[in-house]
Amino acid sequence: MKRFQHGIKALADYIHSKGLKFGIYEDFGTKTCAGYIGSEFYMQTDAQTFADWGADLVFFDHCYAAAKDMKYGKYIDIDNWKRLLGEPSSVDQISKFIWIKKAFCGSDPSGIKVTTKSARSIHVAWDTTKINCGYTIIGYRVYFNSLSPIKNYKDKDVLGATTDNVEIYPIVPGFSYNIFVKAVTANGIVSNPTSINYTHPSAHPSASPSNIHASVQGTTSLTITWDALGVLTKNGDIWGYQ
Repeated sequence: MKRFQHGIKALADYIHSKGLKFGIYEDFGTKTCAGYIGSEFYMQTDAQTFADWGADLVFFDHCYAAAKDMKYGKYIDIDNWKRLLGEPSSVDQISKFIWIKKAFCGSDPSGIKVTTKSARSIHVAWDTTKINCGYTIIGYRVYFNSLSPIKNYKDKDVLGATTDNVEIYPIVPGFSYNIFVKAVTANGIVSNPTSINYTHPSAHPSASPSNIHASVQGTTSLTITWDALGVLTKNGDIWGYQ
C-alpha cells in the first residue's frame, strides 16, 4: 500500500489511540462514486475486512448500483447489518451504526402515457413531481422496444430535470412497444423503471394509394396522379410506387 504503508489496521489503531473513531467509506455498487472498486458481490467479505480493521462506522454510498437494492433506509443498526451479511463471525467488532446513503425514496417516474400520436411518431409523457430525494436529477432515460411483428430496441436520453416528455420516432403502425422511463441523477444513480405497453394503430389494411385519376391527357399519353401514403406500413417504409 503506497498510501498507507503499514496497512489500514495500523491506521485504525493509531486513530483509536487518539481517542477518535475510525470510519470507512464503501459503495453498494460495482464502483464508488470516484471510480474505485465497490462492494457489490463482495458484501460479506468486505464486512469481515472492515471488522478485522476495527472500523467503528461504515458509510455506504450507492453510485453504480440499482435503486432497487437501496431498500434499507438511511441508518441501520448492527443487527440489520448482521442480517444483511449473514452475520460473519467477528462483525460485532463493528460498533453501533452503519450509514447507508439514501436512494430514491421509492419515488420513480410515474404516470407514463402516450399523449399524442401521428402516423410515424408518438409523444410519451410522465410525472416528475414525486421524485424528490435531495439528489440533482439531470434528466431521464427512455427505452423502447418492439416485440412484434419485428423485434427492435432503442434508447434515448432526455436532459433536464423538469423535462417530462419525449418524441419516439419512427413508430410503425401495428407494432407493439414496451416503453420504459428512468430518472438519472448527477452522480449516476438510476431509478427503477416505469413502463407501459403500447400498440400503435394500424395503417389502412390495404396500404394502397387512393384518389387515383388522370390529371393531364394528351393524344398518345396521360398523367396519372394519386394521394401518396404518408405512413409506415407493416411491411416497412414506402420508397416508391409502381
